[in-house]
Amino acid sequence: DDIEIITFPSKKQLIQTLEKRSKKIRPDDENAVAHATKVNRVLKGIVKMSDKNAYNLAKKVLVDDCPPPCLVVVSKLLKRLQIRNKLTRYANIDFVPYPGGMQDPTPPETLNTFDGFYLEGYTPSQKINLEDTLVFEYLRDVVGFGSDKHPQYKYIIKLLSFFVQFPAERSGRIITLISVAEGTGKSHFYRIMEMLFKGYTIFHDSLEPYLQRFNFINHSKKCIFIDDLSAASRGDTRKLFPRVTADVQGYEAKGERPIKIKEFSELFITSNDKSGPLHLKPGDRRQLILRFSELKLRNRVFFRKATAEMKNLDVAYAWYTFLKNNDIGSYCPQEDPETTIKGEVTAFSMVKTHIFMQ
Repeated sequence: DDIEIITFPSKKQLIQTLEKRSKKIRPDDENAVAHATKVNRVLKGIVKMSDKNAYNLAKKVLVDDCPPPCLVVVSKLLKRLQIRNKLTRYANIDFVPYPGGMQDPTPPETLNTFDGFYLEGYTPSQKINLEDTLVFEYLRDVVGFGSDKHPQYKYIIKLLSFFVQFPAERSGRIITLISVAEGTGKSHFYRIMEMLFKGYTIFHDSLEPYLQRFNFINHSKKCIFIDDLSAASRGDTRKLFPRVTADVQGYEAKGERPIKIKEFSELFITSNDKSGPLHLKPGDRRQLILRFSELKLRNRVFFRKATAEMKNLDVAYAWYTFLKNNDIGSYCPQEDPETTIKGEVTAFSMVKTHIFMQ
């Protein structure tokens, strides 16, 4: 089946069209002069706007006089690309994320399922003070127990900066978010990851969808978030350990050929059980355990407002830019924050005889 696609004029095309119109105005024509005034208003307003925002402003001011969108027939577009030898064919598929500002490192014959982080191409309309945002309040109160000087707050900022600055490296950790009470905001952390890496995140409400055979929905992700592992068995949770350090992962869709591509996802899990959803042993090194405070316990008004704020691209861009340029020095994600929670969880997971001997 053939389809038609609506394509809106780029800002450059829009400016060229509007400038041609403004030059044809006769000074004795009042309607034409009024129209020219609107055109000039649009030309001045769209200078620093993105293509989409520029078109929306032109449509709002000029209404029916705005340059119309074009209809492109896909079959003709493909034929044109074929004739010009510009129709790309791929021999391989892979997932290789790269930092903002860099070019795709994969060879021409490889289809990279990573297309860059969406905030790289965004032009903000206002300057945002990070400390005035609800994202900062959430990280300070929920992760940092009310202080941006808290070791856990400092750690999470460095960890997020690591994710943004080195997307082609894995932390190799199972990042476990723990609180005894329900409603502290553990699941809300996924929204921060989605704000930063939209298009490369996925949320599961249990462990089963992540471990199932037909796991194609999990491919090409920077964040895989599994909520509430309290009821998971030890046998299932131990399957997570090799996956967080694997360089390559197999993915399969039902009825299709399985593929293997590079793996760069970060695995987040949550639990309300202090004994630890992963049944820790003293020698386990792949768990990063973060305890969340109860300062925002069941504060539905705050979380609703914070969720709405994260959809503001200016706020998202401000945080992304900060994390991208944040100096993390010699930080390594294999380090643990300066807290006692991992030791406490390990102790709770030990068999009774070991606890007695300790």
